[in-house]
Amino acid sequence: KYFSATNTATNHYFDKSGVGPSVSHKIRKTIISRSKKEPLNNMYSKISIAGLSCLLLAVSGSALSGEVGVRANPVIKVMANGMTLLKPAFVAEAKLQASLLGSKVIKEDVDQEISDEVKSEKIVVYTYGLSPFSSEAVSILEKTGFPYKKIELGAEWFLLGGKGSVKRVLLSEKVENGASSLPKVFVNGNCIGGCAELADAVESGELDSLM
Repeated sequence: KYFSATNTATNHYFDKSGVGPSVSHKIRKTIISRSKKEPLNNMYSKISIAGLSCLLLAVSGSALSGEVGVRANPVIKVMANGMTLLKPAFVAEAKLQASLLGSKVIKEDVDQEISDEVKSEKIVVYTYGLSPFSSEAVSILEKTGFPYKKIELGAEWFLLGGKGSVKRVLLSEKVENGASSLPKVFVNGNCIGGCAELADAVESGELDSLM
């Protein structure tokens, strides 16, 4: 029922964004595949399926909300704020994923890489390729006219490799609330938060002051 209800909306969203409906089909196929192959009896499997479902729900909301202006898409912004409720589960999952996939990754090297990256431009945004929250953050930055650098960590958190998983955890340590979600927006080397925080900073004029 969920897939049927979101099918038209997600395809409409991807058609408008130029990505193509095949992407939304791939996300849904991944959910179905994982739910069939992985019994939902462990935390990683449950959170993985939940993350995929949230992704579809978010892009559906974006499709139904109309064009994005200088202000943040209200549906995406509400959902971005709502993701705070899932923070404890996602933080735990992020650490588990990093420990499983990134056991051979040298954390100090990745941390230094982040330090260098966030100083490479006045605004640096870390994103996921399939994340509507990341797309919204990039859209907002485009409309401000400020130069920025986009660094894509991967297609989505559940598709990250070892280094990406470790980097995701290290990025969560750069933000005050410890959230492991992306996007992460850095201004002058300091993380101001994600999509919702960026939208607030733009609407309040805080970003102008920081720049």
